[in-house]
Amino acid sequence: SVAVSVQVTDVNDNSPSIRFREGQYRLRLSLEEELVCPPADPLSCDVIAGLIGTPNQSCLVEVGIVEDRDTGVEGEVTGVTLGAAGREYFTPIICNSLKLMTRRAVFIYNRAGADKENQTLLSFAMSLQDGGSPPLQSDWLLEVQLSDVNDNIPSFSEERYGVSLAENVTHGTVILKISAVDEDQGENGTLRYSILEVTPSNAAAFLSVDSVTGEMRTVGVLDREQLGSRIEVTVQSADQGAAPLSSTSVVVITLTDINDN
Repeated sequence: SVAVSVQVTDVNDNSPSIRFREGQYRLRLSLEEELVCPPADPLSCDVIAGLIGTPNQSCLVEVGIVEDRDTGVEGEVTGVTLGAAGREYFTPIICNSLKLMTRRAVFIYNRAGADKENQTLLSFAMSLQDGGSPPLQSDWLLEVQLSDVNDNIPSFSEERYGVSLAENVTHGTVILKISAVDEDQGENGTLRYSILEVTPSNAAAFLSVDSVTGEMRTVGVLDREQLGSRIEVTVQSADQGAAPLSSTSVVVITLTDINDN
């Protein structure tokens, strides 16, 4: 009999893959818009480790575990690149996973904060390369959903409103409508109106503003002899964010005299 020894050598016939948290070929991540992160050039695994447990950890996203079914260098996922849209904001790197320390994972570092007011969803390609010669590559799609930050102050359409009003207008008369805009999204961009101050103060009881529409109305009858010919109303527009931002404007009401005496 003859003993035959057969040694099977690995062929680089498996492309790198990545295990996403959801979906097979795409992953949607959520990042805070305009996130300001410290410079990390060059980005290294030591830099990544130094971010853990600090406020700047939010600059970092672990995309998923990388895998390659080959052995040896052919089974090592050594390279990761992003498409042009991703390179504008993110730097990719492969390091030990934070969730499975013995496995390798792709991270993206938020190098330059994107603005949700300009775009709400960033879509870009990500390519993985293994250590074979020649290397094999696989392509994936990443989608980054930007979560809104309350970074825009409400802006009134007028810094100062002016209106003339006959003193004998009836109760509930619409004096004017104030309006403001806020470029944020959701509650951060939802505005509510209110009256902060009225001069003279005794005129406050005769005025109201709808918190949603901004319509200012009379409450009762305005008497020029009692209130004077000029009323100044400081109005406020405030968003509904967790830490609300607001702005103010002034409404000047000129009461015209009616021969009522």
